[in-house]
Formats: sequence, C-alpha cells, structure tokens
Amino acid sequence: MDIEISVIIPTFNRRHVISNSIDSVLVQNEEGVEIVVVDDVSMDGTAEFIRKKYKDITVIELEKNFGQNVARNRGANVARNRGANAARGEWLLFLDSDDTLTNGSLRHLKDLSKKIKSDIIFSACIDSDGNITSNKPSFEGYLSYKKYICGEIKGEYLPMVKREAFLKCLFDETTRRAPGIGHARVIKMSGNAYFTNFVARNYDTKISDSLTKQKKRNYAEMSKVWSIILKEQGLDMISASIKVFFISLAKYCYYKFFSLVRK
Repeated sequence: MDIEISVIIPTFNRRHVISNSIDSVLVQNEEGVEIVVVDDVSMDGTAEFIRKKYKDITVIELEKNFGQNVARNRGANVARNRGANAARGEWLLFLDSDDTLTNGSLRHLKDLSKKIKSDIIFSACIDSDGNITSNKPSFEGYLSYKKYICGEIKGEYLPMVKREAFLKCLFDETTRRAPGIGHARVIKMSGNAYFTNFVARNYDTKISDSLTKQKKRNYAEMSKVWSIILKEQGLDMISASIKVFFISLAKYCYYKFFSLVRK
C-alpha cells in the first residue's frame, strides 16, 4: 500500500504524554498513513515504551550530541529532519509529542492535498482553552512567500509538507527553534503556501516544559534565529516591506544585546 501521509513525531522525555499524540492518529483508522517517532535521547524510556505498546510504528533513536564535551539531545529540528529522511509518505505531517490531531483531520488533509497546488499546507489549531491560534482564523486560501515572511498570517498552525520538496530545504539544524525558517524555504521554492481554517491540531499550551514558553529566556538562541532569518529572507523583506525588515533587524539587535549582557 502506498503511504500518503507520514506523521512525524519528535520527542524528548515525553513518555507520559506521547500516547495521546499517537492514539490521535491511530484512532482515525486511515489507510496510507504511517507514524515515525524520533526519540531525541530521552532519559525516561520513551522509545522502549513505544516499541512495547505499539506495533507498526517506526521508532528512530538519535545519538547523543557531545558538543562542548557535554552529552545532550540534538533538538526538534534535527529530529524532524531525520524523521523526514526515514519517512515513506508523499506528504510529511509534523506533530509535536504533546499535541494531538482532531477527529477527521487526516481524511480532510488527504482530500485537500489532491485539490490544492502548493507543496505546503497549514491547518488551523486550537489551544488548551479552545481558542484558535491565528490572527486570521477564518482565512482559507493561498499565501505568497513574501506575505508569509512579512507575517500577514501569524499564529500556531499544523504544517504538512510534500516530502520531495521538504528534503531539498529541511529545518535549520544550527538552531533548536524556529521551524518557520524551514517552512519559508519550502514556500519560496513552491511559490506559495495553502492555509486552511479547518482545525486539525489541538495545541497544548499548558505543558510545563513547552519550548514555546522558553523562547524569550534564551537570548543567545533567539539572536541566532533572527540572524538566520535576516540572512535568508532579508533582501526579500526589503522588497516586500522595509518596515518588516527593520522590525526583524531590531529583534536581532535586542536578543543579541541581551545575550551579550547575560553572559
């Protein structure tokens, strides 16, 4: 059977919640769907737990990163890229290990992927309080690359990307954050992105170790993120909106300054 969608779930010490993510995929009983879990050096037995509880799920275990003589995990961007390389599906659906898919989302995305002309689809999400996580929750349609990098649509979405296109771009492995950099690479190559207001993801905003809650605490990492964004998207921002370019530059300077001050 051909695999239409590979659901890639990166995880690190999420044994206590990852079953919710996996079960939200399996309960939909959709054919042509595989699950690839990438365990990023968990210390709580996540990989063993999954192998024991589930059959027919691919589990990849990453090796420890010994940078600066300290063993540590490699980060979600590396995990997602490794999962993409191992996946067999035409489309890659990236699901965090503390989030779940909504009922009927896989069927909806399968149908939508056959209609739209883009290499990437963003589906709407709802947070733990039931709020849609977008500044334009009713928007349905295509968005150009320049409008994407200028932030016309902001918020949390569930990304699904054509594997063939994604493997030419990948998430940036020099940072542990900002998967949007990889999304922008795909959108630039594709020419556009498709946004659907169909809610496909339950986004857990209350889990205590969420990376989202830690972004502003790590100034060095965020200065790196904005450096990459300016390098890859800066010229396109200038031609699309000089205001957005200077806002991005200001954010880089802000994080860079405080990263130096806090050393």
